[in-house]
Amino acid sequence: MTISIIDTSIALVSFLNDLENQPINPPSLYLDIEGVALSRHGSISIIQLFHLPQNHVFLIDVLVLQEAAFNTPNQSGTTLRSILESVLVPKVFFDVRNDADALYAHFNILLQGVHDIQLLEVATRSWAKDRVVGLKKFIRSAAGLATEVQQDWEATKERGKALFAAEDGGSYEVFNIRPMLQNIVDYCAQDVVYLPCLWNVYSQKISRKWLTRVQEETVKRVLMSQAESYEPHGEHKVLSPWANTGENGKRNRLGKAGVREIEAKGTTGVRDTEKRGRVSGLQVIAAKAAHRKAEKQLVGSLIRQWPTRDIEPQASKQIADLIAAQVTPTIINVVHERPFPLVNLPTRSKATTHGKAVDPKWTCTTCNRMMLKTQQRDHLAGKPHIARLKRIPTTASSAPLQPTTAKGGSSLQAANINI
Repeated sequence: MTISIIDTSIALVSFLNDLENQPINPPSLYLDIEGVALSRHGSISIIQLFHLPQNHVFLIDVLVLQEAAFNTPNQSGTTLRSILESVLVPKVFFDVRNDADALYAHFNILLQGVHDIQLLEVATRSWAKDRVVGLKKFIRSAAGLATEVQQDWEATKERGKALFAAEDGGSYEVFNIRPMLQNIVDYCAQDVVYLPCLWNVYSQKISRKWLTRVQEETVKRVLMSQAESYEPHGEHKVLSPWANTGENGKRNRLGKAGVREIEAKGTTGVRDTEKRGRVSGLQVIAAKAAHRKAEKQLVGSLIRQWPTRDIEPQASKQIADLIAAQVTPTIINVVHERPFPLVNLPTRSKATTHGKAVDPKWTCTTCNRMMLKTQQRDHLAGKPHIARLKRIPTTASSAPLQPTTAKGGSSLQAANINI
């Protein structure tokens, strides 16, 4: 994997040339954004983009380039803005909400063609779909990394976090230090380099019906993040679009008074189990109420763009059409055909079945015994196999081809099968 920092117009043009005419299945572009209080209330410092075909991480220095980062064209007229706003270029994020909020608020970029791995994971669960989880848990449970690679990933994240996390005495201003600190460069790269692994796992597990739902909710996430009522931070963000409360997924009917209570008090200091359950229900109701309020505001902003009134149905239809236009049919149609190869990413040497790592099977041609591939070497060096080998006639026509065995094991090495 290579890391490049894009902080000049010349480097930016070269970078844009590399992104033209890229495959869309699997997606070629995996992104994340860092900044000081990343949202409409903060700023954007760095855009991380992992280009899968090149196995290359690009760190686009927005702090230095500012508007030029998005508006500088290459010879064919392509800009980073046109890529981010294109419905036809799929871009994979992990929780796109604050990224979309910051891009719209500071640079007026209407992010489109987005796929959100966080929602993809929720949709593939066989258990409760109420809450979303963070990237660290994804990497541990689903990326299929070798133990030492996973430990290195976590160590890199911790070194970077120690520089900006307030609880560790850090500050987000470290993202604005130039030249970039090496720990920050490594931290930014680690946030995107394994997103293709996660996309591979969950795109194989998800049904077409749920994939369409995920893409619809992803578009809604982007639209809501651009509404005036959007809150970039808060406990409501841990709730998924498919959150339900109560037994058997029944809706908790707490009413408007309950919504006002959770908005006024939050969850601080709630220790009693029954109260915690009620607060959780209130959170769901409050989040849904905020969602409806943001949608009404978005419709209202569209109505104000037309000279006539009483056209709310037209505005609602425009939103529905926008969502439908961004659901990528190509990916939905071919995502289940077969898993795609990853480019030089260190993963476990195991095959996968529905995203779960399994050891491949192997059958001995002499003993006709089937076993795990990892048991092959010990079996060939074992006494029962050697004894059986001695009992088989050794004529030129009938002798099976076997590796030469020696004290300590066979010369045949187990083959690696990379995810």
